[in-house]
Amino acid sequence: VGVGVGVGVGVGVGVGVGVGVAVGVAVGVAKVAPVVSAVKLQGVSATRKESPESVSFRAEVGSWRVEAGRQSLMEDLISRLQAGTAPPGGFVQSALYQSARRFSAENAVAEFLVKMPDVSAMKAPPVGGFDIAAVLRGLHLERMQGFVGSIGLSGAGTQVRTAILGDTSPGSLFDYFGDNVTTFATLPVAPKGFSYSAARMNLGAFYQTVRGALKGALTPEQFANVEMAEGMVASEVQMPIGDLLGMIEELANITPSDLAATDFTKVMYAVRLRQPEALLKVLRTAGGPNISSDTVEGNVTYLSVPVPGSPLYLAFTPQLLIVGPS
Repeated sequence: VGVGVGVGVGVGVGVGVGVGVAVGVAVGVAKVAPVVSAVKLQGVSATRKESPESVSFRAEVGSWRVEAGRQSLMEDLISRLQAGTAPPGGFVQSALYQSARRFSAENAVAEFLVKMPDVSAMKAPPVGGFDIAAVLRGLHLERMQGFVGSIGLSGAGTQVRTAILGDTSPGSLFDYFGDNVTTFATLPVAPKGFSYSAARMNLGAFYQTVRGALKGALTPEQFANVEMAEGMVASEVQMPIGDLLGMIEELANITPSDLAATDFTKVMYAVRLRQPEALLKVLRTAGGPNISSDTVEGNVTYLSVPVPGSPLYLAFTPQLLIVGPS
C-alpha cells in the first residue's frame, strides 16, 4: 500500500478572503472480487453483494426493483412495497414533502426531492487560522432544508420547475435572493425576438451575512485587513461596500433567441436600481477619465466607456440601468 498526501493552504485578504486546500491520496491495493450470496428479506428472495468497501442488497418486489446499502433499509422498503399503502409517519407525510408538492409541474413526468444535510454541523479543523466550521455556522446552512424539481408536459411546451426549501429569515444564504414579485421590472426592456432571463437579489444583505461569517472564522489580525480593504474601497466610491451592492435589485440578461446565429456583441443587460442617481455618481467618481462621453437627454443619462473590442454604452433611467454594446 502506498499513500501520498499533499496539502497546500493559501489565505489572502483583500475585499474578500480566499482559502484553498488541496489533498491528494493515492492508494494501491489488490482488487478483491465481491462475494455474492442469496438471502431472504421479508420473505422476498434477494441478492447480497459484499466487497471490502461496501455491502449492497438487490431484490424485485412485484414490478419494483429495489436496491439499498443497508439490510434494515432494504427490509423497510420491501415492507412498504408489500403493504401497497404508505404507513403512518412515512416520507410522504413529512412536512418537507408536503411543502415540496406545491412546486410540482402540471402533469409531471419526473420529480425529485433532495433533503439537504446539516452542513453547519460538520467538524472541520481550522486551516491557517481560518475556521472553516465557523463559516459554515455563520452562513446557517442548516436553514436550507431541501431542493425540489419537476418536469411536466403541458400543452405545447415542457415545464421545468425547481425550488429551494427552507427558512428564509435574515442571516443565511437565502439573503442573496430578493423579494418575490408578480412580474419583473426589466421585462419591458426585452425586444421582440430576444430571450430574457432575470433574477432578483439583495446583494447588500448577502454581503453582510458573508462578512459576519468571515468575521467569526478569521483571526482578529486577518479581519482587520478585511476592514482596511473595505475602507479603501469605500473611500474610492464614497460609500460602504454593502450600500453599493445593495443598489442592485434586479438583473436581467437579454440575448438573441436564435442560438444558431447568436451574435454575442448584441447581448444586453438591464438592472433595476434602488438608487440610480447614487450609482451614477459612483461611476462618475470612480470612472472619471475612463468615461469617453456623458450626455443627458430628458431624464436619461448616457455614458460610454471604451473597452477592448467596442465601446460599452450605459443608459441610466429613473429606475433602470441598461448596459449594451450599442
